[in-house]
Amino acid sequence: MLAGLNRLNGWLMHLCRAIAMLCICAIALSLTLAIAMRFFFSKPLVGSDDFALLALVWLTMSVAPLGVHLSQHVALEFLPEALPAQAAKWLRVAGYLVVLFVCVVIVFYTTAGNSSHPASSRSFRVSAGCPWDMAMWPCRSASA
Repeated sequence: MLAGLNRLNGWLMHLCRAIAMLCICAIALSLTLAIAMRFFFSKPLVGSDDFALLALVWLTMSVAPLGVHLSQHVALEFLPEALPAQAAKWLRVAGYLVVLFVCVVIVFYTTAGNSSHPASSRSFRVSAGCPWDMAMWPCRSASA
């Protein structure tokens, strides 16, 4: 069972690397093409900035698991190193509990905002409009 999970984890890390490389290439190509179209042909490429921004979001989200997996993610290490081993252990557990709490709050408000739940909220909602709705490319007008 553990070997299967390790294989799955390895496959997912390769997928994250591939997505990250694809996003970097897409950002570079999109912005280079936009610059070339604007300055050499005087025809701006509509939506290239929005596409690059969306690719940047995907890039960020695809490299975060890699950083955690390789233990190279952004972290504050000076406080646990300054504390005794037992206190550092409890500090680490408290940090995990805070992260878990924040994740639960985000999931709760995300699902409550998208249903008929009595505590429904518009918090954490992402607009379905441009540029996030890539299926409707080119973007719909603001009045739609």
